[in-house]
Amino acid sequence: MKLFIILLLSLVLANVGSIRAQVTEEMSSEERAKLQTKNMTELLDLTGEQIPKVYELNLIVTNKINVIKNDASMSSKKKNEFIDGNHKDRMYALKSILTEEQYNKLTQAKAKK
Repeated sequence: MKLFIILLLSLVLANVGSIRAQVTEEMSSEERAKLQTKNMTELLDLTGEQIPKVYELNLIVTNKINVIKNDASMSSKKKNEFIDGNHKDRMYALKSILTEEQYNKLTQAKAKK
């Protein structure tokens, strides 16, 4: 019985993750950037001055990533390389927006994922 419950919970959790990924895939760049900014605001306690800067950066990176994902001429490997590069560039740009404490908190949160 315990095994059955564990298996059932595993399936439910796997489906929740899958549904969440599908929902975020269907979001527009603006919606995704707003969600990212909202999550970062909650995690890092962004200031009123930081929020629009972080949103603009998130929007630019999200737009670039969408272009990469929709480029049929690129292999999956190349797409992943370009997407990873955009994520690294975003983190580098965030260094100039966030305080050192906020940046460290963000990198720690990303490492836990």
